[in-house]
Amino acid sequence: MIECPWQKEEINSTESLLRHIPPLATIKEGSRRYPGPDHFSLREDIGETYISFNWEKYADVNCCHILIGISYGTNGEFRKPDGVIHFKYPVEFLKSVPKFEKIEHIPIWIGNPSPIGMPNNKAHVGLFCTIFDIGTRSILSEFCHQNHNSKMKADFNIIREAIEGLKARGNETPYHRDWIFDA
Repeated sequence: MIECPWQKEEINSTESLLRHIPPLATIKEGSRRYPGPDHFSLREDIGETYISFNWEKYADVNCCHILIGISYGTNGEFRKPDGVIHFKYPVEFLKSVPKFEKIEHIPIWIGNPSPIGMPNNKAHVGLFCTIFDIGTRSILSEFCHQNHNSKMKADFNIIREAIEGLKARGNETPYHRDWIFDA
């Protein structure tokens, strides 16, 4: 096993985490969309024990979309980030969820370089709850429904251009290496 070079960090209550929601997992109300409660179910078939987020300290909304666009889906092809919506959750709110257990920084390190379609992710975070029952899932959904500014805006022209440039470089990108980006 390859040892991750990044130390797990403590995440303060003042921080924010980003969660991506595929369009099919949203509820449409007028012109707005927000995640439905079922989106926050664990995928037990693959052994999920937490809900994944990205820490805004290391990945803004554009970076999150880029990570999706340079990752393979279950069909073995690059995922499409265009329809995905990102919502911003304050850590303080997540810690107030009744069945909250912990929030843990869990960087994903696959290698240097990691394989094409499998980028490293220094921003990866897990939300652990004692159970993700309908009540817990509804609270996570309702937060986005009630907080219109939790939906993040992204510039897809910049994102698409960045993704195409990164794909052309194979795994010779900061995402596939050490997450050191040129200023």
